[in-house]
Amino acid sequence: VPFVWGDLEERNFKIIRERLTTTCLQGYSKLISSTKPFEVVIFTDFSQNDRAASGVVFIKDYEEKSLEVAFFWSKLLSISMKNKPPFLCEISAAILCLLSLKSVLAGRCISLFVDNLCACRILQQRLKVCDEFSNGILHRLLLSIENIPFTVAYTNSKNQVADFLSRQPQTEEADVDLYSYSYS
Repeated sequence: VPFVWGDLEERNFKIIRERLTTTCLQGYSKLISSTKPFEVVIFTDFSQNDRAASGVVFIKDYEEKSLEVAFFWSKLLSISMKNKPPFLCEISAAILCLLSLKSVLAGRCISLFVDNLCACRILQQRLKVCDEFSNGILHRLLLSIENIPFTVAYTNSKNQVADFLSRQPQTEEADVDLYSYSYS
């Protein structure tokens, strides 16, 4: 099938680019300039195929009852992560996202969603079991975020926000309602 880029494709591309740019600029501006307390919700994911870590940062405003996109984050992990287990790559993606955004997220209530159950459990118990891991990479990663307060939750990987960045979306409805999710 030959690749065709016509006027319709160009127009749709410009519309999508403008909407994403406008939304992200408004969200980022609100995140860095507002003194109002609101929660920051982050979805992270790791793609094993191209070693790409990605994340979506949302602002959850309780007064306006809204969830706005603040910005997207992505980074290629080093070649050394190529043969590492998926849970370690997911943890690396989540921790690198938190460390990259540390200055922007300082003082905010942060909720982190990951789609790997093992990674979620390790991140939830990060302060209790950090010294019990014999894996040097995992130990260093967990020590690097010991002073960043955040909550971690597991999200099913079917049609979720972070998975949408690295995989084709499913046609089923998402099974997590972000606004009504209770953080404990």
